[in-house]
Amino acid sequence: MDFEVIDDLLEDAKSTSSDEKQVSTVTPFRVLKKLAVPNPPSEGTVSVLVSSIWYVYNNASILDLVDDLTEDQSIEAVGVVNGKGEIEGLIVRDHLLQMVGKPFGRDLLGRQKLESILMPVAPIDYSESVFTVADQIEQKGRSIQYYVLKDHEGKYRGIFSSWDMMVFLSGITKNDLSLARKIQNSLIYDMYHQQEKDFSFAFSSQMAKGIGGDFIGVKKLPNDRILISLCDVSGKGIAAALISSTIAGMLESFNFEEGVKSFLILLNSFLLKTFGSERFVTGIFFEYDASSFSVTVYDMGHSHLAFVRNRKLSPLKPPVTNPPLGIVEQLKPNRFQFSLQPNDILISYSDGLIEQESPQGTSYSLSKLKPILCAPEPLPLNAAIVRIWEDFHSFRGHVPQADDVTLLLLTRSLT
Repeated sequence: MDFEVIDDLLEDAKSTSSDEKQVSTVTPFRVLKKLAVPNPPSEGTVSVLVSSIWYVYNNASILDLVDDLTEDQSIEAVGVVNGKGEIEGLIVRDHLLQMVGKPFGRDLLGRQKLESILMPVAPIDYSESVFTVADQIEQKGRSIQYYVLKDHEGKYRGIFSSWDMMVFLSGITKNDLSLARKIQNSLIYDMYHQQEKDFSFAFSSQMAKGIGGDFIGVKKLPNDRILISLCDVSGKGIAAALISSTIAGMLESFNFEEGVKSFLILLNSFLLKTFGSERFVTGIFFEYDASSFSVTVYDMGHSHLAFVRNRKLSPLKPPVTNPPLGIVEQLKPNRFQFSLQPNDILISYSDGLIEQESPQGTSYSLSKLKPILCAPEPLPLNAAIVRIWEDFHSFRGHVPQADDVTLLLLTRSLT
């Protein structure tokens, strides 16, 4: 293909081959040319970012180019090519017009050749992956950077900017967030309440950013037992949501005939192998035996527990604890047990609850739950959680929710 056919008159262009016509199109400008793209950009390659397919030849008049750019202010950058269409450099509109605006700028530029003012570039292959290129280019300050694309023959294939890259990646992130939110919403409940014959439990999660790392899982076990896990993944956003979703899948598929301890060892091994201590999970795992009303607790670096008995609210300090999951290689989980009395309420929560600040800079206190959970006429657990959320959001006022918050209540009914 020969780029010199663009310089021919329109009637000469009509006589060129169909292959040549696909290379570029005739424009009404003095020196600006527009590259025609014969095929759509390949999905996943950097060619999808192209926002300008304008170019000029290296022997074009600078003043003619200035006049063309003045006529169409939407053209921000143009490629500079030789007679074979091979890339020689780049002209950025703002830079050129700044030179023209200097004293005697137009006169000085009228005596120079285009090649004396063009910006040298390192062309990028237009078949490269968008993500490979995103890792390679570097944003310098706040100014928009421009990048020129070439084909395998070194010929000009358009220009994209750092803004184009940002918009593209932002769109991917938005789609990823939407998918992550959809997945997490299918696993994590705004409110869940389960009433059994002799006990009931309820839990609720509110994410600070729509998605996050808090997770509650429920699993029925043999012999009238139930496992409830409350986990908090380090970090926030998509990565934390991905890990919490993975935990949900592992919890659902694991054969608990081998015991909760085996599950914790497996989960710890998975986190270490996958993230190498860069991500960890604090959590607390309750195994409730409805036949004996006993609760077996594995506290994996969580320790956010409280207890209501005889209308008194007290923090529950675990007698034994373990490191968070994903920290140590040889995990040997310790556990402790206690029994639920009628109307006891076991409370567990993620640290987002007590770390939330008010407009006055004070933190939300666990004692604020007392009027709700220790009332003479106890509320159903789901209604109690609604009241707690109302109090929590009233407390924070206009202060943004700083972290994901999850709350679990478990009670033994009167028999």
